[in-house]
Amino acid sequence: MLAIGIDVGATSIKLGLVEKNKILYKTSIPTKKGNKNLVTSLVNLVRETLTKNNLPLSNIQGIGIGIPGSVRESGFINFATNLKVKNLDLVAELKQHFDTNIKVTNDASAACLCEYVYGKYSCVKNMAYVTLGSGIGLGLIINGKLFGGPNGGDTEIGHIVVDKNGERCTCGNKGCLETYVSKNALINSVKTFSKQSQQSKFYNVEEFEVKDIFDNYPTDPAAKQAVSQYLEYLCIGINNICNIIRPEVVVLGGAIAKQGKVLTTPIQQYLNTNLYGKYPKVKVATSTHKNNSGILGAATLCCEE
Repeated sequence: MLAIGIDVGATSIKLGLVEKNKILYKTSIPTKKGNKNLVTSLVNLVRETLTKNNLPLSNIQGIGIGIPGSVRESGFINFATNLKVKNLDLVAELKQHFDTNIKVTNDASAACLCEYVYGKYSCVKNMAYVTLGSGIGLGLIINGKLFGGPNGGDTEIGHIVVDKNGERCTCGNKGCLETYVSKNALINSVKTFSKQSQQSKFYNVEEFEVKDIFDNYPTDPAAKQAVSQYLEYLCIGINNICNIIRPEVVVLGGAIAKQGKVLTTPIQQYLNTNLYGKYPKVKVATSTHKNNSGILGAATLCCEE
């Protein structure tokens, strides 16, 4: 039976009409921030999808949604800083428009669930799924089950403090990991380092994307410095995860994870050297379903029962 999976991000909301592990229809819209805007966007997007595909709501098993923030088991969003959303009972709001099964979870948890159910590592007991994009997220499989708490016990790796005197994070604290390994952090680092080198392609350039940075890494001095700093903090964060839960595999997802071995090789080397006891070994890989993981995982939430 069909399900709707929705992956809410800081820049776009992606929706897929899903059957098992296949996306039959996919669409996206820019993210409008704030409680009211999020609800309105989701309602319109689901209605549009049903209309375009000539589907009655009764043909849909449910709607699953991944949110980049702290989400209670009930679907109540405590806060999602990058969406400017706080204290929103998203399930209750959507139930006013759609009388169907609706599940909401953290976006990294949704992607993690996809990788565990449909990816290469369904045989492992412990897995960490790290999303790299506008922020950094973490989903966990522990003893074969998706980890989460009833009151919003999502694994907010982005908000562990790595520098108490560091930059102010969107959450209000200083020196959160996310302030060093987000998309904007990487872009801002290149801008800072490029001011020190006129040989950099990015010298006096205001508009560019993450892809441009990696396309010029490691030949461009500013890009090289910025990526090296990015990887340094990312390695520390992932090493901390591994020291706590001892996963068999760490899977990287999100837009930046498209860089593949540029990320996985140095992270693997760092873990091999710095992981406490250097055993058991942890494999570092990229997501099987790439940018579709969030949609597929969210849809799977509705099919678990």
